[in-house]
Amino acid sequence: MWVFCVLMSYYLKFVGFAVVVLALLAFLTQSFTIQLHLEDHKPSCGTICRCSPRDPPSCETVFTGYESSSFEKEWLGKVKQLEHHTDMRVCAEVAKEKRRFMQMYKLTTKIEEKLLSGRGASNLNLLPSDIFSTLQYRVKCKNLLDPRNGIEISVPIEPLVGVLRDARGVCSELEPRDIGSRSMILLAPASEFGEDRIRILDIGSSSWDAGKGSTSQNWLVKSLAGKNAAGFCLLSFHGFEAEEKYVFSSFASKLPPELVPVYTNFLVKASPEKGNALNPWSIVRSLKDGIFAVKLDIDTPAVEMPLVDQLLEDKEIQSRVQEFFFEHHTKIAEMVPSWGNKTQGLLSDTYDMFLRLRKAGVRAHAWP
Repeated sequence: MWVFCVLMSYYLKFVGFAVVVLALLAFLTQSFTIQLHLEDHKPSCGTICRCSPRDPPSCETVFTGYESSSFEKEWLGKVKQLEHHTDMRVCAEVAKEKRRFMQMYKLTTKIEEKLLSGRGASNLNLLPSDIFSTLQYRVKCKNLLDPRNGIEISVPIEPLVGVLRDARGVCSELEPRDIGSRSMILLAPASEFGEDRIRILDIGSSSWDAGKGSTSQNWLVKSLAGKNAAGFCLLSFHGFEAEEKYVFSSFASKLPPELVPVYTNFLVKASPEKGNALNPWSIVRSLKDGIFAVKLDIDTPAVEMPLVDQLLEDKEIQSRVQEFFFEHHTKIAEMVPSWGNKTQGLLSDTYDMFLRLRKAGVRAHAWP
């Protein structure tokens, strides 16, 4: 009997040793594979980074939740008390908290500069949590022994505060900034995700470098997929534009040459009808690879709001849209000079809409 016990103990030790060796080999193999993957499938970067053919990523990030910062929670609690007045109460409240707003803008600018310099965004998680809200993700790898598997990631986003857009362009109490400033928008770098291939869907695209309000094509492409920008490579660009004055031939020569092969601009109004081929979400459904950045601003509530409602209701679309930019024209005294009476809903409705989208994993931003 004792002989059997001795033999069994040696057997178990051998099995345990073998398991350790196999796990170590799997780790080393996976590490080598990751390194090889990065070296063999670098995007082609000129002015714009185009995606090179490659296998699907070995790991992906799964959205697990959204956390409002204390700054955002304060504004969620008081925006309804401020929005009904005609004497710019929102800006008056912003002025009271000028220090926090200026700190937020300063930090956002530093992160943007870091992204554009190509130094990555490894310190994003060090941003003050009392100001910046966060979306949480968990890394899920095909190989369960991959050391990245199960890692928790927290990616910051600008809080839902004030007039939502850059208050310096609206509130005279702060140092002046162009009303179309996008300095408040905090993008997520590709380095935080398993998927770095992106498609851009611009609903209200105007032309490459001109248009009503803030030009978007140039900014979206260069901020997300420009060389040394957020780190994404561009799979495709798709644009919709309701105004007939924009003709492709008038700005085609201004497009970066590497963008042209993956550039589609319908120059017609997007359809809000579900299932219609010209409904932007039909494009999202039909193109299965990569993730999407979507901008919606066509100053037509009859088209915009059904599209937003469809995004709010459809989990499949939500899972594909990483960044969503929307200018929601609402009844607020501070924006009367720009929007007049062509509004729908209240500022608190925009807060609620963006909060719902963020809680669904969509990084929703106010577009100026």
